[in-house]
Amino acid sequence: MREIDTAQLPVGVLVIHIYMVTKSKMAQPDNRQLSRIDFTQKPDSVEANRIRSLVAHLDGVESTFFNVKDGILVYTYSLKKQNSIGVYNKVMSSGNYQAKRFVVDASQAPKGCPAMGGNGSFMSILSASITKIF
Repeated sequence: MREIDTAQLPVGVLVIHIYMVTKSKMAQPDNRQLSRIDFTQKPDSVEANRIRSLVAHLDGVESTFFNVKDGILVYTYSLKKQNSIGVYNKVMSSGNYQAKRFVVDASQAPKGCPAMGGNGSFMSILSASITKIF
């Protein structure tokens, strides 16, 4: 049996990860959305947990994370049951908060996922190539 080269293992894991992520998107396109609310006046950890819990219990919200240090609430939701404006309005009506919805502007939209580093990056090209194979 041939030993696996240490460089082959991470590449193999990446290929499997990309396949698993893109496979579910192809089966059910556009069924979930990721959104964010930026708090300009950052709540303390107790208030942040209350806000996160409020959002987590809204119909259609699937997961939530509140970065207390940066004052950012990130959540995913089903497009069939919820929208970012509804979540934002619910949060704003539950307390006296200074916050705004994070909305991607037209110049950011074509760049795609920020984790991929843009259309010309190695990760972006590798991801697109693997997606075409599967």
